[in-house]
Amino acid sequence: MRDNEGRETPEAPPPPPMTVHCPHCSTGYLLPDHLVGPGGARVRCPQCAGDFVVVRDAAGDAAPAPAASAPASGPASPPPAPPEAIAAAVLDDLVHDLGDGLSEARARGHVLSEHGPAILDAYAEYLRRAGPGVTPQAFRLALRDRCGVDLTPRP
Repeated sequence: MRDNEGRETPEAPPPPPMTVHCPHCSTGYLLPDHLVGPGGARVRCPQCAGDFVVVRDAAGDAAPAPAASAPASGPASPPPAPPEAIAAAVLDDLVHDLGDGLSEARARGHVLSEHGPAILDAYAEYLRRAGPGVTPQAFRLALRDRCGVDLTPRP
């Protein structure tokens, strides 16, 4: 690539893909940055086939646009994902993000002391995706199964 005066200029590397979560089933996937224009992008989830619009937020990150009400004659949107599926998806993302650090902390018995803030962030994301009125039980069970941390209250 050359500038206006004919000098060779290095090309900027493409921006990394953005992680987008389907608002219908909570599946996360990577969306290449160049596919999200100034007006957003209409995408279809590869998992549940629900379609939604991804727009950039104020920080420039991509996020699903708030859902608009569907026209009365349009197709019905898929039912919301059950809390168990949402908890599993959130914790699968956490396990992926923490990588080997999680298994090493588990072997030492230090999962909460080393990754407690990340687990709390995952719980907040679970609550956000699952909506009002959801109980922590599905998250607790998924946390036990995926991370080896049992937060079930004892009688």
